[in-house]
Amino acid sequence: QKAQELGVDSLCTFQIEDIQKSVISERGWDCVMLLAIGNVLGNIQETMIKLSSTISKNGYIIIEDSYISDDQKNNILCDYDYPSYDEWARAFDLAGLKIVEEMNESFDDIVSTNDLSNLHIAKRAQELSVKYPEKTDMFLEYVKSQLDESHDIENTVQSPIWLLQKVR
Repeated sequence: QKAQELGVDSLCTFQIEDIQKSVISERGWDCVMLLAIGNVLGNIQETMIKLSSTISKNGYIIIEDSYISDDQKNNILCDYDYPSYDEWARAFDLAGLKIVEEMNESFDDIVSTNDLSNLHIAKRAQELSVKYPEKTDMFLEYVKSQLDESHDIENTVQSPIWLLQKVR
């Protein structure tokens, strides 16, 4: 929709597929995006190698994820092992990628996005709890995990958007 609004839809192809299958079959893309989905493709090194294989020579990857500094490791609420910036940099290098640009959202934008997302998540969890009352605890735990992750993103970790380019 956004591509249509901006008049660039004829220049773009958007595909929604099972990412586990796509990283095996897709090749030659100019740009792929991986936005805040965690370790669905393995650890960060495995993820970057798999994504790199899907793009053309000199192609791009846009990735949004998080890292944590050593002094903040004891302050996270979420049950997730955030990598360090250096671990990300090593994973990019191993996959033959270089950072072209790194952008960080403003704190207000992060909070606004988290608040809206958490509102929708809580609403949906409530709807599902009515439909499946025996699973209410699971839905509530998921809501709590998302609130914890939001807290971490707002207070403890850095969540940049990286533009990466394949260099080898």
